[in-house]
Amino acid sequence: MKDITDRYNDLSEEETSDTETVGTTGVVLQNDGHSLAEVRALQDAEYNASLAVDREREADRLRLAAQSEREEQRLASREVRRTQAIQRRRGRVQEEPCTGALLQIKYPDDTMEMRRFDISHSIQELFDHIGSNEVASEIFTVHLAGSRSTLESTLDETMEFYDIQDRSTLLVMWASVEHFLENEDADTDHMSLEEVPGPSRRSNDTGTPTDNEDADTDHMSLEEVPGPSWRSNDTGTPTEHGDDGTDPMSLEEVPGPSRRSYDTGTPTVTFHMPDVLFPRRRRAATTTASNRQDEDDWQLSRDEAILDDSEDKGPADDKETLMEILVRLMSNVKDQDSKNIINVDRASVLDGGFRGFSRPSFDPWRPLDVKFVGEDGFDTGGPMREFMRLATTAISELAIFGGDPTSRMIVLDYMSLNKRRYFQAGRMLGYFLVHRGPCPSFFSPLLYSMIAGCADEVNPNVMDITDLDLQLQVQMIADATTVEDFRQAVQKAEDLISLAGCVFLTVGFNDKQRDTLVNALTRFVVVDRVRGPIEQFQDGLQVMGLVKEIQANKEALRSLFVYTPSSLGSEQIKQLFTIKWSVQGSNRAGLERRIISYWFDLLLDLAVGVDGPVTKQKVGLDTLLTFATGADCIPPLGFETIPSILFLHDNDNIYLEGMPRSNTCAMELHLPIVGDFETFKDRMVAALEMANTFTAI
Repeated sequence: MKDITDRYNDLSEEETSDTETVGTTGVVLQNDGHSLAEVRALQDAEYNASLAVDREREADRLRLAAQSEREEQRLASREVRRTQAIQRRRGRVQEEPCTGALLQIKYPDDTMEMRRFDISHSIQELFDHIGSNEVASEIFTVHLAGSRSTLESTLDETMEFYDIQDRSTLLVMWASVEHFLENEDADTDHMSLEEVPGPSRRSNDTGTPTDNEDADTDHMSLEEVPGPSWRSNDTGTPTEHGDDGTDPMSLEEVPGPSRRSYDTGTPTVTFHMPDVLFPRRRRAATTTASNRQDEDDWQLSRDEAILDDSEDKGPADDKETLMEILVRLMSNVKDQDSKNIINVDRASVLDGGFRGFSRPSFDPWRPLDVKFVGEDGFDTGGPMREFMRLATTAISELAIFGGDPTSRMIVLDYMSLNKRRYFQAGRMLGYFLVHRGPCPSFFSPLLYSMIAGCADEVNPNVMDITDLDLQLQVQMIADATTVEDFRQAVQKAEDLISLAGCVFLTVGFNDKQRDTLVNALTRFVVVDRVRGPIEQFQDGLQVMGLVKEIQANKEALRSLFVYTPSSLGSEQIKQLFTIKWSVQGSNRAGLERRIISYWFDLLLDLAVGVDGPVTKQKVGLDTLLTFATGADCIPPLGFETIPSILFLHDNDNIYLEGMPRSNTCAMELHLPIVGDFETFKDRMVAALEMANTFTAI
């Protein structure tokens, strides 16, 4: 028994000697030299550090959750304000007058609306009607087509004051308050009161500016804005205080617009608007001195801030819509005090076009004055639209392009490159687009990608080779399955292989080597060989600033250049034209109603195409649009004025008996008064098929 106990004690001593030793002071030490107390202290420190990290992570999670909740509340609050603004506008909407100016309104979703307004009334009636749309934003802008004027929804005065006239086209752009606030952060200095777009401000007898109480302030009232009030002290300096005695929020903490006040104590809500949505501009020249008397100081400060017309505004950011980009580009177009004269022979449209555009005095930011040789007429818009339509078609058929008519690719043509035809074509197409001409929507997706600066990223295939001989040579190499087939294909394509520098790929044969050769030849023909022409074409487009815009907004602008099937339909044409009726209840009005029923049926027939009686070619809605306006498609920003329909009664139709006529400058279509639909249709189709010249009547 004693032996067993001794042996047990010996084993315990051995185990103890393996894990610890006793120091000279009697303190138990670990093998690494640390005492148990020190080890426990280190463990406690590690535990506390880990606990602190966990607490910090939890705090971050709670902070992010709170921030997300505040953001949701902020967005919800703004949505409530937007809805309330729409409700207030709807409560103020006036009934449409029986007479008045007929305006065409184009919304951001491309829907069109035509409505009459009394333009001698306040412009707030127009804003109330537009802003009553269920998707309207809290703040929005209205751009007057054909001018550089952009009207904010906070303005006052009459519609006439802002040059809104009968058949004006208005382009609406919604905007969010978040967009405004983001742009505020980018500015180094806040705009002064005179520089801030907002309600009309006038001076009272004391010279103190006051708000126009009749202006539309539905975008946000002071009570709706969370934050402190701002009032003036005796010195006129704005001071901040909280009405409830609590610490007021700083201006940076207020999630809303800046607020200033005057000695009246009435708060004013103002917004700092982004330049991209509200380009700075000068008041139209037709504004009278008396109308501007009350706003001299405000207008002066706005004018001083205007950028020079020639200043490069730079490419748009990715958030811009197609409409916003085009409006911004069109804002550079100069007033029509002088024009570029273009003398054109209809048999060779581009010859006169190239001469006119190459003239040293040609200004790309001024409109055209087109004169078709041998034809009477004065260009107030119609001949220019006709020329742009014909020239766009002619450019697409030049030798500088190859491939399918709706998917053209730039090809190498030495003579055209030497004569700078690529540059001239690009400049003309860019000019047409900015000046409300037709879209050059005949580019292949591959060409558009190369213009957008993605030449190194494209992967062309054999079918992208527009030269049929070269395409056949490369295809034979691709189809080779034996050494003999490969050798014969290489012999037929030896010139191309030598130019491409791919001779080394013809030594030996295997599938991988064959595919490498095919890809190299395809890329050489489609991409590498046309880099010079592409660059020259880009230089032409960049005259109007389009290359930078394409590269910055590739997807937004794609629809302008890459072909998409036409969406022109009978209902679209029906809504495009406004009808000028005779006095209701008169005999003429009764005849006109019958003709309009014929007109609606004719649109349905033209939608599917009608054979012309002479050429037997299809006459469609695009032909009708060309006959009435000079353009075969509706420009992305719409026409400057609304096309209209008038009627040719017996006493009016003295030039071409029973035949329709048009005025493409005023965009007026005159319909004949006939007895039955078949006669009406035959005469309309005959006129559309044969009318291709201008005549002064």
